[in-house]
Amino acid sequence: MRTFLITLLACSIFMSMLALIYMMVTPLLEKRYSKKWLYYSWLVIVIGLIFPFRPHFEKTFIRIDIPNNTEANYAVDALPLIRPGNTMPVFPENSFEIAEPSPGINDQTPATFPWYAAFAILWLAGVLVVFAFHITRHSRFIKLTRRWSEDITDREIQAIWQSVKKEMGITKQILLQKCELAGSPLLTGILRPRILLPKTDIPGDELALILKHELVHFKRKDLWYKGAVLFVTAIHWFNPVIYFMARAINLQCESSCDYEVIKNKDAETRLKYSEAIVCAIRRTKPATVLSTALYGGNNEMKNRISSILDTSKKRTGAVVLCAAFLLTLGTGLAFAAGTSPLADNSGEMISIDTEVAIIPTLEPALTTPIQENQPYIENDETLMQTSELASLGNLQEIYDIMSDYIAREQIDAEIILAENENSVRLIFNNNVFFEPTSAVVKPDAYPMLDALIKMFKEVGHLFTMLMVEGHTDSSPINTVQYPSNWHISVFRAVNILAYIWEAGEFDSTKLAAIGYGDVKSIAPNDTAQGMEKNNRMEFVLVVSNA
Repeated sequence: MRTFLITLLACSIFMSMLALIYMMVTPLLEKRYSKKWLYYSWLVIVIGLIFPFRPHFEKTFIRIDIPNNTEANYAVDALPLIRPGNTMPVFPENSFEIAEPSPGINDQTPATFPWYAAFAILWLAGVLVVFAFHITRHSRFIKLTRRWSEDITDREIQAIWQSVKKEMGITKQILLQKCELAGSPLLTGILRPRILLPKTDIPGDELALILKHELVHFKRKDLWYKGAVLFVTAIHWFNPVIYFMARAINLQCESSCDYEVIKNKDAETRLKYSEAIVCAIRRTKPATVLSTALYGGNNEMKNRISSILDTSKKRTGAVVLCAAFLLTLGTGLAFAAGTSPLADNSGEMISIDTEVAIIPTLEPALTTPIQENQPYIENDETLMQTSELASLGNLQEIYDIMSDYIAREQIDAEIILAENENSVRLIFNNNVFFEPTSAVVKPDAYPMLDALIKMFKEVGHLFTMLMVEGHTDSSPINTVQYPSNWHISVFRAVNILAYIWEAGEFDSTKLAAIGYGDVKSIAPNDTAQGMEKNNRMEFVLVVSNA
């Protein structure tokens, strides 16, 4: 939910910027391009606001990182990581200082109410209020108009009505009624369309143009368009720009409809249509968002009449529509909310800076780390033998201390002395730390990690590298957070290492996190027992020959 809210907010901000820019340039575009295409360009922006998620790109202009809300509150951007060409873990440049650990990390404290849950409730309440208001108002309007409407039986009006419908190629049944509540002609009813005319008499030549105006709305499915705008207004109710955008779309809707009515008409017809529009708007009464009542204030009416009387030819405006589409799609390049999914203890995701890289299958995985000022030894068998004996001695001591510790603390883990790798491996099943399809450390796993940290500190002077390796079985995983076994193994290793690093205060140059996915199986994956053995976390303590 947190990721959705931040994505929605980011989408609302950037799409609002696009809408504001479009509103500012519209007067210039109207001089060159058809109003019909300018109107449908708004639809692209509306769709972009309805669907906030975009394709995410590697590079972004502005990156929105979702705050990490883990219990330890550690800083991921400064984690020791492995980079190509060197197994020594390094920090990203300009990494920031780590926040002090939260007190009582393993204390049984009552759960706090997440901030994003409060915002989600507030946002959802706003959505429901906006929908309830407009639906209630529209339902009341429909009920009243049905009550006070009457079918038109006047033969002259019916003849004009049928003539206009035939001219526009419309065969669907549409009710034509007079209503005392209709100050001006309007179209209402998405499923059962009705055109309501005011009780006042309208001259025949003007009536034909007015009816054509409303039928253009019907033919273009403008009521569906208005429904989409209402939906955007509801889900982005917190954004004041959306209300200005909705008004601009309504004005563009009416103006583009005018263009369709008077297209290819002479100056006299345009003048009559202008007079009919002015008279109708003077009688306009409040309607609902799901109707097409004639719309506009004094300034808007001046611009609208000028457009009606403008006989200059306009370009189609397809380029404007394409530009709106590309800019809407391009908002995925302008922002990225949580694009690198690294699970935290709240069950959501945090982001890793694009400059950081984890190389999960670096070979060989247990290469001797590069030490500064390390002398290069060549053809000196005596020194090499002495170094190997010392490292073996350290390995044996590490193995003995850790074996005694896990036996004393009754830790359920397998310990292996791997002399050929100059390492001691401590192997746990993943279910000790994680749920089956999650990289979030379970709350009851922290006491075990604290015990391991205490043990690692006892042998800290003996090893040169502590590596946390994530492994899985061959069962495929494909979720939003973890598209593959490789992903989940990496994130598990990083989450474990991050806690060890923070709580244990180890030298960062002696830590590394690696994820292998299912490529380092230690048992066949064709049995449940074998898969259980492969689904593991390994803590590898390496001793160099230096």
